[in-house]
Amino acid sequence: PEDQPRLRLERTLCGHYGAITALAHDPVLGLVASGSVDTHVRVWDTKCLYTIAGHTDTVRAVQFYDRFLLTASNDSRVRMWDLALLDSVQPQASDRHMLPQYFPANRSKGEEVGRWELTEQSTTPPVTPTICRALAPLELCCETAFVGHSDAVTCMQTEGGLLVTGSADRTVREWDVATGAVRQTIDLAWSARSSHTIDRLDMPRGTQLGDGGHIGALQVCGPALATGTADGALRLWDLRTAQRHRQMFAHTAPITSLQFDEQTVVTGSLDGLAVVWDLRMGTVRQKVRFERPVTCVQLGTAQPAECWVAASDACVYRYWPGSMQQVAYAAGGADVTRLHMRGSSIITGDVDGMVKVWRK
Repeated sequence: PEDQPRLRLERTLCGHYGAITALAHDPVLGLVASGSVDTHVRVWDTKCLYTIAGHTDTVRAVQFYDRFLLTASNDSRVRMWDLALLDSVQPQASDRHMLPQYFPANRSKGEEVGRWELTEQSTTPPVTPTICRALAPLELCCETAFVGHSDAVTCMQTEGGLLVTGSADRTVREWDVATGAVRQTIDLAWSARSSHTIDRLDMPRGTQLGDGGHIGALQVCGPALATGTADGALRLWDLRTAQRHRQMFAHTAPITSLQFDEQTVVTGSLDGLAVVWDLRMGTVRQKVRFERPVTCVQLGTAQPAECWVAASDACVYRYWPGSMQQVAYAAGGADVTRLHMRGSSIITGDVDGMVKVWRK
């Protein structure tokens, strides 16, 4: 509708050939990273700076870390890319020239042969773009490959030199970012055996658009870990002991997204609910129902406390738990699959493969 509230669109970034499944933003570098069902990762400024074709299946998560970019995929791998090296593998036009001894016999000096101007400024034959790529392949930019999961890596987060990943193999793994070594493995199927089970549920990898899975979402902060799983359970863990100290149920379908701060956890699910939890009490504060599956939730940084929600339609929802008010912002026509908050900027990705940067 024309009277629907709108965010201010700053940039539209086009390049993916499938739905957006992952977003990240680096405020220091001013870069945006996106992953898609087209298996590619793209890094953007005002245009696409780099295209990383380093996975063979849907990209499920991306995150900036120092000068690196971490990417996780349904191909069961997590890879860490050195952004400083990516320039070396982007195709560049060559300005090399040929010496007279390389002139074709039927050409005179100063003529052009194809794209190469025949001058005396070089000492070697021209180097073709194909040879350039062979000398500096994309694989040389991969600083570390985190290999160990036996199925799709559906979520991840890195913090303080540690990487935590969740997989369709029903395990959470903690890695050392510097070495790529596994520090510990938590088997969620084993830990949940006494109440609900997650090892007999359908869609262990989630939907075709990269939503949910056996472990659909996680967040780590210091020793605290929260996981959202396919049985609709929110579980809180202590990484120091690898023990679960709380599990909470409010969803009837796989959890797709979660985020927590000191007091609040918000979860989203394929059941169309966004649930706001009291972190200290372990109780549900509010349930917000949407007509379609909730694919992404974020806690805002503004006061009063707010939540942002993507719910498989062409809007971005802003919800204030304190007043229970809700506003729907039109987001450009296509169904929004992902959103990412950073200060006053909101980044959205949609089912058409478009990434958009908005200002509140």
